[in-house]
Amino acid sequence: MVGAQPYDIDALKIEPKPVLDACSERLACGLCGKKTKFFCYFCCQPVPQLVGKIPQIRLPFKMDVIKHARELDGKSTAVHAKIIAPEDIEIITYSDTCLDDVDPSRTALLFPGPDAQDISELDASTFDRVIVIDGTWSQAKGM
Repeated sequence: MVGAQPYDIDALKIEPKPVLDACSERLACGLCGKKTKFFCYFCCQPVPQLVGKIPQIRLPFKMDVIKHARELDGKSTAVHAKIIAPEDIEIITYSDTCLDDVDPSRTALLFPGPDAQDISELDASTFDRVIVIDGTWSQAKGM
């Protein structure tokens, strides 16, 4: 994303305990109506009582989280990322065609491997999209 300003994570003023303690029971999602404690795993939205109370950030790139179809929604931390950076993160269920529109020359894949570079070695100006794999090790290898 051209022109995105870097942010200082230490400068975020967050005090989650009082906000989250206000949700003492499972509440209905404002979109799908499923009952959940803090946020909906399916809609990637906080419960109505938390809307506007969770900080949101902009990332300096777009991020696609490629989720294995059998990865349990309740185990995935991708939803947390989508809630705090909703404009920059997409959660996509893996398929053979889910990456067809990706420009490999401008995309970084975060995945360990023998030829992988440490992320600190990458020049941030060489990519504007990051892909993250979400699944167990055996699921990830199959994707």
